[in-house]
Amino acid sequence: KRAAEIFAARGLPHRRVEAWHYTDLRNLQREAYALADCAVDCAPVAGVTIMRLSEAIAANRIDVISALAPEAGSDDASVALNAGLARDSIVILVAAGVTVETPIEIRFNAGQGPRAEFARSLVVLGAGANASIVETHFASASTQRNSALIVKLGEGAALDHLFVSAQDAPEQHVSTLIA
Repeated sequence: KRAAEIFAARGLPHRRVEAWHYTDLRNLQREAYALADCAVDCAPVAGVTIMRLSEAIAANRIDVISALAPEAGSDDASVALNAGLARDSIVILVAAGVTVETPIEIRFNAGQGPRAEFARSLVVLGAGANASIVETHFASASTQRNSALIVKLGEGAALDHLFVSAQDAPEQHVSTLIA
């Protein structure tokens, strides 16, 4: 509800908003595409808890739900739009002291036809944990994307993050990383 209120008050970012001075989303996104069903895939990894956001909500994981709404970035209209329209996504929890040797890949697929995709994912590393995340976005048709990756690192934890956009068609992608 708060995200919807922020977006309603500010609308899409445009050139008169200092942080968006060189990118006018109002102009770029005059046509709104239909929302894509969330098609997120992440292979199991030993020592790591991976769950869909819907599973965390159904299990009443207050720690996950509250972590998905950090104060940082909450006043940005595009981040608010993401929070308000994000469908099911992925949550990755790495326990304290665990080192994940193989990169964890999160794959987003917007599917067929022009689509709008809003993905909001959470990665939490406990104290002293180490991991690499490869965030891959692809689709075979025109896509308007607004993705947010929220990262919480425990003391001494380290995360490498690689962002890949592999498109066969034109894409507009606003990506936010909140750590």
